[in-house]
Amino acid sequence: VPGGEEHAELRHRGAAFAIQRILSSFGPSRCLWGSDFAPALEFISFPQAVHWPGLDDLSGPARNAVMCGNLLRLIGLVS
Repeated sequence: VPGGEEHAELRHRGAAFAIQRILSSFGPSRCLWGSDFAPALEFISFPQAVHWPGLDDLSGPARNAVMCGNLLRLIGLVS
């Protein structure tokens, strides 16, 4: 991330609109979070890498579904 940690909050700001549009179109039960973020950890912390402003308005259960629950359900680890 150019500029390092002091600009970490800026990197996702442009994605918030797209994330909100996807969530409103498909619903949180049909969305998964995923990323190839490992290279970013050289510049920012793990919590900064996984915090997406577009998910801030979701309830706790909906956010948990997008961040991990839907994947677990999809691959059959939970029902």
